[in-house]
Amino acid sequence: MHIIKPMVFEIKLKNSLLALSAFPAVIGVIGMVFLLHILPISGAGFFYNYDPAYTYLLNGLTMLDGNAPDHIDHPGTPLQILVAIVVFIRWLIAGINPDMVADAIENPEAYIASVSWVLLALNVGAAFYFGKKVYAATGSFVSAMICQSAPVLFLATAVRVVYLSPEALLLFFSMILLGMLAPIFFSSDAKNINTAKVSPVAVGLVSGFGIAAKITFLPMLPLLFLLGSRKKIFK
Repeated sequence: MHIIKPMVFEIKLKNSLLALSAFPAVIGVIGMVFLLHILPISGAGFFYNYDPAYTYLLNGLTMLDGNAPDHIDHPGTPLQILVAIVVFIRWLIAGINPDMVADAIENPEAYIASVSWVLLALNVGAAFYFGKKVYAATGSFVSAMICQSAPVLFLATAVRVVYLSPEALLLFFSMILLGMLAPIFFSSDAKNINTAKVSPVAVGLVSGFGIAAKITFLPMLPLLFLLGSRKKIFK
């Protein structure tokens, strides 16, 4: 009997993780289809072409070359930093030219594709995290999957999970933030909401990175008031 109970729990855990992985897997497949369709970026359609994908690639290279990026309109710096990291790793693994920046300039589409795969992986992971947190708060797979479906409900949003633009990180940070706040959103007792499981510092960091990724994250900030006490909001 003592052996059976842990086995039953393990089976339930595996089944729940499998169910929560279903929709993120769908997002991954949709993202792959879109990426194969829009590559090469330089010859893609009106909305998913070299602007802003090449802009972010070049600014990532600028940072790798030891200079500050010029393009800070969104401001977009987290994406530029991510581009710089991915470019550096890809060059170490598969670079042809000993000059890293030159190699990226000579093979821009390959480097853009590498960044796009990373963005897709981040959003798939964020969708899984979001669903897991909603399921933990509600006990409902249906609620979790509905929340996970958000990035692909609209065509314009679906492409953004993989296209090299600030919106990809905007989606990522939004899902992470909503996942963090899920225990508050889905509390069954509105008068006694338990915010102990929600770290105000972590919520603040994610919100900060979200705004730095793109200023249109700003309307998400009123969600911080859900933390309840002024002390937590100030944190």
